Amino acid sequence: AGVYQIGATVNLKDYGNDSHFQQQNVSIRKNGTDVYYNRIQLNASYFQGDAYNPILTVLGLVRLDADDYVEVWGSIYGGNFDVHSNGSRFYGFRLVGTV
Repeated sequence: AGVYQIGATVNLKDYGNDSHFQQQNVSIRKNGTDVYYNRIQLNASYFQGDAYNPILTVLGLVRLDADDYVEVWGSIYGGNFDVHSNGSRFYGFRLVGTV
């Protein structure tokens, strides 16, 4: 139990190099519910499907108990995608001395 800094950087890319999309999302979830998120959204489908797209980062302080779990979700609106390990990270560490 304690307070943890949880962070993620996610590199999302259209896996088929065949579509342009307009929104990317990444979120930190605690027990299945978003606690922090980051989003890039444009008016139309302007993210180029055949290039790596902006890498999104999200981080925050999350109070966790022994039975809690944390996960990261990424999504794209308007296309299919892959998560690339190049540039993608997920980390967390406990902040000692916090309650």
